[in-house]
Amino acid sequence: MTSSNNGIRLAFLGWAAAVASLLYWVSDLIEAAQGGFSTAQLWLTLLAEAAIPPIVVGLWWFQRERLGRHRRAEPMAQRDRDRNHHPRWRRDHLPHL
Repeated sequence: MTSSNNGIRLAFLGWAAAVASLLYWVSDLIEAAQGGFSTAQLWLTLLAEAAIPPIVVGLWWFQRERLGRHRRAEPMAQRDRDRNHHPRWRRDHLPHL
């Protein structure tokens, strides 16, 4: 893939996210104007919400290389997590009753 193709795809993804948000907002306006749900409004909500998973996967796809660089911090986070769950550490820091 060339960088121009990535740019076009990323722009499309951004527009898709904006349109899905707009559809959801319009659905909320319809619901408020009608004082409740309607079949058309619920279908519009479904359409807007169905777009969320592909948009999230697309965002991950375009940022996966950048996200991979952050994995260097995982060993430190894991060390801190393990230390915080160590039985001796927890026992020493419990309030005495």
